[in-house]
Amino acid sequence: MPWSAPREKDHRVPVRVVRVRRGGRRHHRLACREEGRNAREHHPPLSRNFGSVAGNWKLNPQLASPHRLLPGQRIRVVLARTLPARFARIDSVSRHVERKPEPDPWTDAKAGDRLAERHGLHTYRASSAELRFEDNTQLTLTEDSLIFLRSTTTTPKRDRTEIEIIDGNADLDKKRTARAHDIEIIVGGVTATPRDAAARARFRKDAGKGNVMSYRGGTSVASAGASVDVQEGMGVAVPEGQRPPKPEKLLPAPSIAAVDVAVPRPLLRWPAVAGASSYSVEICRDASCGAVVARAAGLTATEWKTPEALSAGAMHWRVTARSASGLDGYPAVAPMNVRLGISGVVRIDDSPAAGATVLLRKRCGAGFPACPPGERQESLSYTAAGETQTDADGVFVFDGVEASRYEVAVDSHSLSSVAWAEQIDGPHVADVDVGTAPVDGIGFGFSFTAVTTTADAGQGTLRQALLNANALPGAHTVRFFLGNAPATIKLASPLPAIAGAVTIEGPAGDAAEIGSTANIGSRRARLLNPQRATLSIDFNGATVGFDAKAALALRNITLGGAATEVRAASTLDVRNVVIGTLLQTVPETAVEAFGDVTVRRMLITGMRGAGIALRRDARIDAEDLEVSNSGDAITIEGTGSRIRHALFYLNTNAITATTSNVVEESTFRGNHTALSIAGAAPDNAGNVFEDNTITAVRGGRVARISMDPEGRTVVSGTAAAGSEIEIFTGALQRAATGKAGADGTFDLAFFSFGSGK
Repeated sequence: MPWSAPREKDHRVPVRVVRVRRGGRRHHRLACREEGRNAREHHPPLSRNFGSVAGNWKLNPQLASPHRLLPGQRIRVVLARTLPARFARIDSVSRHVERKPEPDPWTDAKAGDRLAERHGLHTYRASSAELRFEDNTQLTLTEDSLIFLRSTTTTPKRDRTEIEIIDGNADLDKKRTARAHDIEIIVGGVTATPRDAAARARFRKDAGKGNVMSYRGGTSVASAGASVDVQEGMGVAVPEGQRPPKPEKLLPAPSIAAVDVAVPRPLLRWPAVAGASSYSVEICRDASCGAVVARAAGLTATEWKTPEALSAGAMHWRVTARSASGLDGYPAVAPMNVRLGISGVVRIDDSPAAGATVLLRKRCGAGFPACPPGERQESLSYTAAGETQTDADGVFVFDGVEASRYEVAVDSHSLSSVAWAEQIDGPHVADVDVGTAPVDGIGFGFSFTAVTTTADAGQGTLRQALLNANALPGAHTVRFFLGNAPATIKLASPLPAIAGAVTIEGPAGDAAEIGSTANIGSRRARLLNPQRATLSIDFNGATVGFDAKAALALRNITLGGAATEVRAASTLDVRNVVIGTLLQTVPETAVEAFGDVTVRRMLITGMRGAGIALRRDARIDAEDLEVSNSGDAITIEGTGSRIRHALFYLNTNAITATTSNVVEESTFRGNHTALSIAGAAPDNAGNVFEDNTITAVRGGRVARISMDPEGRTVVSGTAAAGSEIEIFTGALQRAATGKAGADGTFDLAFFSFGSGK
């Protein structure tokens, strides 16, 4: 609004009653005139009505003429003219703004408050304020800004106001007026004075610099005894205490368009500006951003979504590009209209569900608008209000809605034509109340491979999840939503073979471990057993449990009940898994693999046949593995396997292998045969062999155990069954050899490298 100057009657003019001295009428007249002249020089009148003679005469209506005074007369004369202190008015505030009326403490600021000399104004995060001076000059403060009005000087022809920016930035917009008004901005050690009568500029204190940007008209910038002229369209960043550098050209305004949305958090996008290092974005109630609603600075991307929900209404959004030197370019402003609406996201297995059908129903009857004819008018009646489909990001929007209560639901049959998805997140029907702002954040989560029941077949079962995975392209993860209590899925018939890449991931169990409590290897490190899983799967007599034709990963589960629990034609990754007689069955084989196998924290127990059978060229990379009470713990037909930190306990054969496989830091205890090796033995650096029988498969001659010079191998209490045992060090340098005694036993112990008995 236009500035309204104080009326003359608001000014208090001090006067005094004096007595005319003797000495002649002319002397008395001149004395009064002289006194008035001095008053004019030091305190200029606001209007001609307060001139020296005319003004004094108006105070003395009893005088016939101001030029004829008689001795002894009592008259009133003007001693001084006191003008009001210069001030600025707070036109608008947005959010949290405080003012400091000296000497009072900081207090909340509101529109209409006035700031005088030495008064301060502070805007907090996402807040703004707009000041207006007597000549309608506007000063807009954005968030986190702090300014003080400095001492001012008033002359008959020009007014001057000093503003010191302690922190943040301010936008100056001068209006061309008849009376000149100088605004002087002090930011850091920089003094900036807009020269043009209708100047528009921005000033900011940032990172030890005083930044001055001239958008309309020029600005004089002085620092450290030097000055520079910043022309229109130029800017300068002056380090504190240094001379101003050469001005640089400001970046142009980005090209942005009007926005009309029905969501409370619209995604705003703009084209990149050449030379921009970052951007600031503001949403404001007005085009000049005197009332900021939301703001973000330092953005390197060319899109932004406000984290706070916007109310419905007309607004503006503004984007400003910032150069590497920290200067703000020309801002771009465009209208923004936010309408009432309902929006949300539909996802399938952590991915957007594109093309899903979403239904909207509106409350009617019983205090709400009447339901359409023919529909029930009950207390909880709803009528169809709309239908839409999700976009490529899984987002749906209902716009043009009225303030009311609604229901939102997803047609799950629209998610796929070959599989039926199970809802795992969000309500089946979302209740939404729309008031003065659009509503967002409504989420529906579905999964084609979610298991929500322990039943054998039907929607939400393990069987249906695998059928869906086979029917849909891509890799899938089967997850279980069965509550926190331990659960067992007992199958009534064999599961379908797994055709594609699948991860079967049970819920994380507790911290308790299951397996042997043992320190293994020559370094006696603790074996990391699998944590006790809350999910068990009983294959209930099936020939094969999981029959995987593609990559398979198993996590956090206990398996049992099949002749072969897992058959993997491709890669197999097993972590935190238990397989065996814990489900009161005696399986034949735990894992039969034709592809490479990775094992971390696995327990296999009670297998009549093999714990892990690696066929053909399959290799294993195992760590923290325990195989116990089984026939063959591990059989390796190929080369290149590596087993570390494993325990083989009470098996018929611990490891049956060929050449070029590595076993490290492992313990063989109580097995009938620890190592059955065809050809050269593995590199067994650091292994412990306790109470084992070592046999030579080919020729019945020797079993070789080679010692790495940096490792330590201990062989004790070993029955050789009449075969030679050779211990090698380094590059197969023999350290000891021997045969079993008459009683068929051979005791050999190495307690340090290179010695023995």
